[in-house]
Amino acid sequence: MSFEQKSYQAHEGYFEKIMNNIEPIKKDFEIFFRTGTVHRWKYERILNNIDFLFKIFPGAKWLTIGDGRFGGDANYIQSNIDNKSQVIASDISDYLLKYSQERNRIKEIMKINAEKIQLKDNSVDFTLCKESFHHFPRPNLALYEMLRVSKKAVVLIEPTDYNTNQSIFKRITLKLLKPLFKKINIKILEDSYEKVGNYIYRLSKNELKKMATALNLSYIAFKGINDYNWKSQKANFSQDADDSSKTYTKTKGMIKFLDFLSKYRILSQNLTIAILFKEDPNPLDLITLSLKDFEIIKLSKNPYLK
Repeated sequence: MSFEQKSYQAHEGYFEKIMNNIEPIKKDFEIFFRTGTVHRWKYERILNNIDFLFKIFPGAKWLTIGDGRFGGDANYIQSNIDNKSQVIASDISDYLLKYSQERNRIKEIMKINAEKIQLKDNSVDFTLCKESFHHFPRPNLALYEMLRVSKKAVVLIEPTDYNTNQSIFKRITLKLLKPLFKKINIKILEDSYEKVGNYIYRLSKNELKKMATALNLSYIAFKGINDYNWKSQKANFSQDADDSSKTYTKTKGMIKFLDFLSKYRILSQNLTIAILFKEDPNPLDLITLSLKDFEIIKLSKNPYLK
């Protein structure tokens, strides 16, 4: 069995295994979609950054990739798009997607391997991949596939690669601060793996710029945002997002601390939102991107391909 086949099997098998005990699934489903919790506040403050796309592209067809935990990303999009728009939730395993669909949290689902998407070219307008890209054994192949099936753009929301394009001074500073960061559960300057079997492939702006330029795309947009997870995340689902919650106040405090480090360029934001445009955005869309604090990069075009 090849490396990538082992990875596919491990990820699909993970969902199959947990579906063998339905009672924890029922409980997990209810708390996952519960409003007002620290988890929901964290989840929505990240996805709020792409809400403007729903407004400036009405009637669009969306596809979510790696959305296996009950289709939460598709549910968010479904709750914010207009009546003419459409969203399909997909994952390498459809066990939890079916469970969520049966309970009317999502409408359309597909079982999709991101590295070999069984859809025609330009068959959706947008593809969203939120914190799943780093699970893929060959993530760049998955990105090419997402771009192939998307007509307008691909949106990635993923952990940031801290290791690229840092000055010697900054690398030394981060190494000196590493014991502190480890103590407060901030992982930097290290290769990481997850228990399900994947290497955490973090996003690099320069790598994405090179890939987009090689594909002769015209625009790419980036935005950084900080998020924070305590080592134990159970309280995120059980505690409310208000000042009476210790988890909420501590999480907000840590995000402010990370924002401070990012402001003074000690540490980059730990999540990167990247929009790779296949269709050139119009001037008004570029203004909207700028107002939403996206860095817009106009890529050089291949002069030999007319």
